[in-house]
Amino acid sequence: MEELIMREIDIEQDETLLLNFREDAQFVSYGKTHFDKRAYVNRLRARIEQWSSGQLFIQDSSQPIGQIGLTTPEYQGRTIGYANLFYLIPDYRGKGFGKQMVDFAEETFKKHKLAELHLKVSPSNESALDFYQLSGFNRISQSYGEFPKLRMRKFL
Repeated sequence: MEELIMREIDIEQDETLLLNFREDAQFVSYGKTHFDKRAYVNRLRARIEQWSSGQLFIQDSSQPIGQIGLTTPEYQGRTIGYANLFYLIPDYRGKGFGKQMVDFAEETFKKHKLAELHLKVSPSNESALDFYQLSGFNRISQSYGEFPKLRMRKFL
């Protein structure tokens, strides 16, 4: 398997690809492709301004094949590592790249002396749920609404 190649996201240069990746992620997670594109780009812009090396494209030798988004928010009075997004295009799913992405996130947050990695996943995305559970994540809460999510945590 190839090693991951990562590059920081440039919103101006990469906006179309970012929106395409987000649309596919929405479809895989919820069966819907609608989302507020401007709000998404603005959230990414803010995350990049806060910590540009946490917002990355995953590339093979010639093109982006995925995206990873990492932040360090406060949660219940402590700073945690949080994965806003682990995304791979369909042809690269199930081939070990997801494990490399989770490993990268874990190592990144360990370097920052953080003890937990959290993420949220759609309860209907069974393959992602299975993958995260096999990767050592446990469910800790659930939110409801138009886009229900399970919060999962892994101690580092």
